[in-house]
Amino acid sequence: MLKLFSSLLFLFLSFSLSGTLFAHKNFWDIKATAIPDEDSISFSFFLSLNQINEFFKQELNLKEYTPEIKERLTEKLVSLAPYILSLKDDTNELVPFVKKVEIYIDESLENEKTLSLSSVDIDIELIYFTNNTKINGTWYLYADSLIKQNASDLNKLPKGALDVNIYFLDEHQSKFVVNSKNMDFKWQRKKSSKIEPLLSIEKNTTVEEKASYLPILLIILAIVFWIFSPSRFASFTSIVFIVISILSFTTPISSASKVVKTQTLPDEKTITSFMDKAIKKIYVSTTAKNKSLKWSSLEGLLTDKLKEKIFIANFSMDEGQIKHFVEMVKINSLKVLSDSKVECSWEADTLFQHTSHIHEKTISFKGIFHFELKANQWLISDVNIRRNL
Repeated sequence: MLKLFSSLLFLFLSFSLSGTLFAHKNFWDIKATAIPDEDSISFSFFLSLNQINEFFKQELNLKEYTPEIKERLTEKLVSLAPYILSLKDDTNELVPFVKKVEIYIDESLENEKTLSLSSVDIDIELIYFTNNTKINGTWYLYADSLIKQNASDLNKLPKGALDVNIYFLDEHQSKFVVNSKNMDFKWQRKKSSKIEPLLSIEKNTTVEEKASYLPILLIILAIVFWIFSPSRFASFTSIVFIVISILSFTTPISSASKVVKTQTLPDEKTITSFMDKAIKKIYVSTTAKNKSLKWSSLEGLLTDKLKEKIFIANFSMDEGQIKHFVEMVKINSLKVLSDSKVECSWEADTLFQHTSHIHEKTISFKGIFHFELKANQWLISDVNIRRNL
């Protein structure tokens, strides 16, 4: 009964003190997805346009919503979204990739010429590239900054009305409460697991060998017989022995075999699983702003020579280029060409972030990957990739 009364009081105060500000059903619904095996953290925000407008008042300055401003508003939100949350690992500021900015309107209101800002929902998703275990964050869109303009007595609001609930969805669901007094939060994620190394397998090969000891023995006996037996018959016999001995080198009288163990790549199923993760890691290295992540993403995948080559290429990429984020990799086919060479084709579902919008594109590739054995572990030593048109 007490909980019901508190809820009713909260709703009453929400409408009376701050107009439609608290009308949004998911006022502080924020979820953070951090999968231990991935090198990124995804933050999803579902807020009302009214909340966003209050926070970015100088940049947006909206009084009502009309369908005509949707495209312009989306463009503006793409540039403003990263300022909602600041994330750091160690002392490095993480620059997010804006994965999604969507504007939603209730179907019953779609034909309206104008709408109140509280009836329009904004769905924003940010991707932060990191594999560090300790994360520090600062949440800037806090409630008292939105309602203080109404000169409301914040002390009269129900307890927890201004709290921001952030749920981290990982191996253990963690909940952090960020209130108006403390907008900072700390979180320690499970250490990102390394990719399983591609270990070699032993392959037994039987090799036939000539027994050379018999012809050598015959030659020695023939020479001794020639020297110590002066008879013509003995000399003729010695010549025959020598000829037979010489011929036995090319046509062995007897042979022996031995088993030679060679190291080779594992089966195609194992290699396919490895390549699926390896290609994703290489894409992370190309898209991450954090230079330590660029390097660590390539650990256990490439030889030192190739790793340095790719890192230098990624390091020198023009920062002004269009940002891109590979959402999913799908291996279409894989074929082992030799004991150290693989042909692989795959598709990459990619998001491109321009200054004003985000769009999706699926790109397919085909490549030849050369492997080199280091300490019983196969590493990619060279690669030749081409895009399928």
